[in-house]
Amino acid sequence: MENKTENKKRKKLDISITPLRLAVTIGGLALIALNEFYMWNIPGLGFLVPLAIMGSVFLTQGQGE
Repeated sequence: MENKTENKKRKKLDISITPLRLAVTIGGLALIALNEFYMWNIPGLGFLVPLAIMGSVFLTQGQGE
């Protein structure tokens, strides 16, 4: 029997800039900056913003074609 995974080509990750990705990135960085400047105590912001950025990248895969 032939292994079917050998024939499958791996999809390349699309990391082009889309409006949603740009908005999530700028908004997240602005939140982090405001959190530092006004000394808001938002727990986990430095962890949640990168997760939101990665999530926006994976949610918009294949839409730039």
